[in-house]
Amino acid sequence: MKNLLKDWKYPLLLLSGVGYLIYAFSNEFLIAAIGFFILSFFMAYAYCIYNIFLKLATKFNIRKSEKTVANTVKCIDK
Repeated sequence: MKNLLKDWKYPLLLLSGVGYLIYAFSNEFLIAAIGFFILSFFMAYAYCIYNIFLKLATKFNIRKSEKTVANTVKCIDK
């Protein structure tokens, strides 16, 4: 598990930061669009990797949690 986060964490953060810097300091629309594309692509990719890591690391079933919360709310309403 630790290797998955270790291998993907820094390149994704670095490339997201590069995209943000290109987007933030651009003078033309085309350069801003390229920076925004880089930023959005790597942020989405990082989000997917972190979700996979968290699911594998915690093995937490959200559906089961939602059912218990729903049952608790039903009991309170009665």
